[in-house]
Amino acid sequence: MLVLVGRGLPLLLLVQLWWLLPQAVTLTGGGSGTDFSAQTNVQAWAWTQVRNTLPNILALNAHWGWEHIEYYPFAAAVDRAPWGLARWVPALLALAGALLPPGPRRTRWALRALAVAGCVLVLLCKGLHPPLAGVNGWLYAHVPGMWLFREPMSKFGVLLVPVVAVLAGAAVQRALEAGWRSLRAVAAVAVAAALAYPWPLWTGALVTWVRPPLPSASVAVPADWQRVADAANGSAAPGKVLELPLQGYYQVLTDWGFHGVDDLPRNLLTRPLLQRLPGGYFDNASGPARLLALAEDGLAAGDADAAAGALRALGVGQVMVRRDLRSTAGDAPTADPAVLAAGLDRLPGARRTLATPVADLYELPSPAGGPGALVLDPAADPRATAEAAARGAATTADPAVPVDAARLAFTAPGGTEVRLRAGGPYAVRADRSAGTAYLPSRTGPGVLLADAGRAEVDGAPAPAAPELRLDLPADAVPAALLVGPEVLPWQPGRPVAVRPGDRVAVALADGPELTADPQEQADGGCGGATDRAEDGSWELRADRGTACVRLPLADPPADGLVEAEVEYRGGAPRICLWQDGPGGCAVSRRLPAAADWQTFRTVLRLAPGTTGAVLYGYADADGTRPGDAAYRAPGPPRWGSPPRRWPPPTRRRCRSAPVPTGSAPTRACPPPPRPRSARCRTAGAPTGAASPRRGCPRRRWAPTASGSPPGPTPPASASPSTPSSRAPGTGPAATGCP
Repeated sequence: MLVLVGRGLPLLLLVQLWWLLPQAVTLTGGGSGTDFSAQTNVQAWAWTQVRNTLPNILALNAHWGWEHIEYYPFAAAVDRAPWGLARWVPALLALAGALLPPGPRRTRWALRALAVAGCVLVLLCKGLHPPLAGVNGWLYAHVPGMWLFREPMSKFGVLLVPVVAVLAGAAVQRALEAGWRSLRAVAAVAVAAALAYPWPLWTGALVTWVRPPLPSASVAVPADWQRVADAANGSAAPGKVLELPLQGYYQVLTDWGFHGVDDLPRNLLTRPLLQRLPGGYFDNASGPARLLALAEDGLAAGDADAAAGALRALGVGQVMVRRDLRSTAGDAPTADPAVLAAGLDRLPGARRTLATPVADLYELPSPAGGPGALVLDPAADPRATAEAAARGAATTADPAVPVDAARLAFTAPGGTEVRLRAGGPYAVRADRSAGTAYLPSRTGPGVLLADAGRAEVDGAPAPAAPELRLDLPADAVPAALLVGPEVLPWQPGRPVAVRPGDRVAVALADGPELTADPQEQADGGCGGATDRAEDGSWELRADRGTACVRLPLADPPADGLVEAEVEYRGGAPRICLWQDGPGGCAVSRRLPAAADWQTFRTVLRLAPGTTGAVLYGYADADGTRPGDAAYRAPGPPRWGSPPRRWPPPTRRRCRSAPVPTGSAPTRACPPPPRPRSARCRTAGAPTGAASPRRGCPRRRWAPTASGSPPGPTPPASASPSTPSSRAPGTGPAATGCP
């Protein structure tokens, strides 16, 4: 047997290279347009192992969907007598083949070894289901890549089936070799029962016509889909095809009776297709995903400039607006196809080339000629990328082709080379009318913002924008950058855009903790189950609908500038920082999946009139799959330590100052005549900016009042608990010293 495997394995690998090589390129970073998005937390997939009991595994019938009538309408009939008894025949024959193997000694030992391998497979198929759940839990925690078997029966069960078949065949052979007529008759009846047990395969009931609430598993593709594919494939318009509306899940329901993975357009189109199908192993990379959302939002809102720029940055030549999609209970809302079609009708240069009941097809104008521009990494800032593309940036320009002139739009850190034809002289000009990108960094004397763009011509550097400096004490910790009206979290090395006339300031994490009393934390009233762990974390689970937890913060400071921080984990966590008073979320975000605790941090300015802030953490069920999540305060306790208590408010120092463009710092404003230790530093304002205010107005902190949970929420899963929020010190360039 080993010799046979050794001979067949090279051939097996050879015939599988068609998918192994592309998959290897994707996993090693070649697929720059996709991000790995699979749920690696096996606990979040424990719902798929609810039927992984030893009897079900031995009967080869442990799939989680067996009890769902919409997937297996015939399950109840198969479980009734006599079929319910016939299910054990293959396992009993395999047991007989392992205990009484036929053939010579070498064959008997091989069959016994196969039986041992079968026992190991049964253990692996069991997953986290008892007994011996700890063994499988240890494997999931310590064996690299073991999370891939998060639904173990569907993977290891494929290997268990031939093991059972070979051992059962050995038992039948032993009965035939025995020469007893009665034993042969028993073997014949057993074989007949084993073959008759999966009768839905023989009768066609497996592909049933009736399985409410889902449509039939047998469906005919409308001829209009072939018309759409032929028109898109034969179009003279260059570029990719974009499918709209963007979907919230990789499975869809159509009005012509299909329910499943939305791979029909990919199978019919020969052009590259852009579509959003979250929930699988891979999803759109963050940059392209944000451009896709910007394109759809721009069309829906009538923002033709943003839509056109995003479509061009994505390299889209045609847009397919689907009209055959239908939503089911629990689906995330999608854009209205009629609204998107109206937006495309208003888009300059776009024209409808085909209208069918299943989809409409639009062609977009080709990019204008002239000196091309090169957009570096369109993943950085979708709106800046769209604006650059709308102004003529050619995202498909080939930097290896010599040119006489080139316009480059930099939207992210990176580099490229443009080859110029021989001749000259050449001039390098920097257009800073739309702003300058700076890279912030923490230095010994303070904060330095340096020009993010570096250009060289034959090795000679081109002039850069003046550096911006701010002197800070060595122990000062930056929390945010205040650039004009924007509040940006402190992220060294990430570009920030400074426009002409913008005041730039550094806010320090000097305010007291804004977290309210832990006793005010409570179930948010969304449904589902919420439990408080001993370490203070909150664990949420929703079998249907949504579960949420309410984590209030103290009253916001007068200027509304706060820093919020919370640790989370899970498959698809989602949070909302709700503002009492104006209503709505100051920040609402679906966080990336994480098996271990991760930290979400943001610095923002609450809306005027906000009387209280509440951080809501959610866990949402997705169709038949439950959702779970967990949240906790930053900095979990070590093992063996007492339960974590919510940290009380603390007093901290405040220092902040504006960073003017090309101006030298002036003297610091005097400290306020109050017992609290507070100092602020400021620098001169650039031309045209307001003069810095002096003095540090007092802040007061109080527990927050109750808040209302913000409306319905899309699916999420994670393990959440308690948030932390504090008030960064603000510079006089924006709102005065706190």
